[in-house]
Amino acid sequence: MKLQHLIFTILITSLFISCNTDKTSTNKNGFSTITGTLDMPYKTEINLSKVEHGKSSIVSTAQLNKDKQFGFTVNPDKEGFYILGDRDIKIPIYIKGDQAFNIQYNEEGYKLLENPDIENEILYNWIKSNDTLEVFDFRKGAKTYKDFFPFYTDFIPEMKKQHENVNSKNNRFNELMHAYIDLNIEYQALNFLFTPRSAHPKRKDLAPFYTDFAKGDTFKSDIILDVPNGLNTLRLHQQYKFSHTGKDSKEKNYLTEALKDIENDKLRGYIALNHIKRFKAYNKEYLDFIEPLRKDIALSEYVSAEVDKFEVGIKTTTVGTQGYPFTYKDQNDKDVSFSDFKGKLVYIDVWAMWCAPCKAEIPYLKQLEKDIHGKDIQFVSISMDKPKEHEKWKQFIKDQELTGVQLFSDDAFNTRIAKDYKINTIPRFLLFDKEGKIVDADAKRPSDPKLKQQLLELLK
Repeated sequence: MKLQHLIFTILITSLFISCNTDKTSTNKNGFSTITGTLDMPYKTEINLSKVEHGKSSIVSTAQLNKDKQFGFTVNPDKEGFYILGDRDIKIPIYIKGDQAFNIQYNEEGYKLLENPDIENEILYNWIKSNDTLEVFDFRKGAKTYKDFFPFYTDFIPEMKKQHENVNSKNNRFNELMHAYIDLNIEYQALNFLFTPRSAHPKRKDLAPFYTDFAKGDTFKSDIILDVPNGLNTLRLHQQYKFSHTGKDSKEKNYLTEALKDIENDKLRGYIALNHIKRFKAYNKEYLDFIEPLRKDIALSEYVSAEVDKFEVGIKTTTVGTQGYPFTYKDQNDKDVSFSDFKGKLVYIDVWAMWCAPCKAEIPYLKQLEKDIHGKDIQFVSISMDKPKEHEKWKQFIKDQELTGVQLFSDDAFNTRIAKDYKINTIPRFLLFDKEGKIVDADAKRPSDPKLKQQLLELLK
């Protein structure tokens, strides 16, 4: 396939993708094209990844043609770092739109044959200034800390001098590039400690620059989320502090202590997201870890959505499972939480004013409440009506003389209780014991005579 044909094919794909991008895009420019050759043994494809949320995510993959050529066309939603390469090769470029790159990569290294702007010239020169570090790649030799520590002690000042060359008129790029330089200085040193070597240093052998890294100055700003290896470096930083400074990562409170050590609240939420995958159930152990971090998690819509997605996956509705927390406002705009009902049986009616079968259960529910009034049971009704129906809901409560605890969900079926219990249809009834554990996540309806019998048995 000719290179021109290859680029045309990818351009058509990119055009299709761009039609579905967020309309709130901050990019005012057009497409950027990235072409070049990747002439390395056994390589048949190359990825283009976007740096966001502290990591690189693949946005497109191009197959190499018979001449080892590739091409990408991208219309970025906002300017920033991208990574070209694969697991072994990682070439950072800065994409902002209306650019043309021509890149060559072979066994002799990386060359930027066509440089689109001053930002990428600064970035390229910085990359080339770090070429001497390649001799310490564990895949290319057996050099140990005895070689690396003296070299890096002298090389750090040379790396820091690169700040003087960050002088574009693009303030956003300058800010990111300064952060990238500082982050990379620490990344290279920490990564060296955790790659296979024939000899590894003991604590007394560590170079003094590691003491400076332990202060955590690099991680005071969440700008590292937009820089290559951002969260990976923070992860290595934490690993270093617990494995090389006397702390025990096997301690029960390791996760809590590691997160306390992060000064930036938003970054703490991101690292919490990284750690939750080790939990297999929504239980006390998980809640003890996650609940103190809810405010940090809420600082990022991305992290909040990912945590919600994870929690849905580990939540079950089997009998004996601890019920999941929620807080909603009642008709007096007072916050009411699931935990407020501890010590009583809890029967929850999930309903909506537009739902005819839901409203048909109301007379039966009101009668059931009268029949077992004064017992250790709390009846709770949670409306799944849309937020715009809030005042109408308040009036409905008065008109129908509804009893029990009346609550209004914050976002209809997108609300927490609907996600936690996978509620897609209503009415839906939930029954919990006095400890807040699930008795039945698909309980009998008030119109079913067996429900009253069941409740009386549980109340004995």
